[in-house]
Amino acid sequence: MRKIQLSMALAIVALVGARATGTDERCCSQCGCNCHVHAVCRLKCETRKVPKITYSCECEDFCVPGVSKKCGTITETDEHGCEHCKPNYVPQCAGVRTRTKLVKHVTEKEEKSYRWVVEYVCDNCAARCAKCAAGAPAKGAAPDNGAQESTPDKEAMQQPVAPSFSR
Repeated sequence: MRKIQLSMALAIVALVGARATGTDERCCSQCGCNCHVHAVCRLKCETRKVPKITYSCECEDFCVPGVSKKCGTITETDEHGCEHCKPNYVPQCAGVRTRTKLVKHVTEKEEKSYRWVVEYVCDNCAARCAKCAAGAPAKGAAPDNGAQESTPDKEAMQQPVAPSFSR
């Protein structure tokens, strides 16, 4: 019984170890082959919508009633039949006031964002991408005169970069 448990534990460890070392079959994302495929990092440029919040003020007029004037009395009878005299107040002129209200406006703004993604490529595609990253001119790239600031074009940013593990 002890041997069975031990052999099962070893089999599980072997399977998990094979997955962790990357021996599972993956295909190259560039050409589709599955020989000597390894993971590389690629910079991906995306456009995302970000909420932009702005505030503004609005003025609103409202009425403030003035002092009421006492104008006689009113006699009322309650549910027990008792009469009560209450003063009668008549509202007088009101004044206009203005209050300022804060208004929140939310608009969607598109902005660029960059993120690194893991891509699986074969040795041939990784070497081709490393050549582009090392300084070989990409397709459609203008020669750099040194006087103008160079910016990476979209195609160069889409190329995967192979990680270097020098010790």
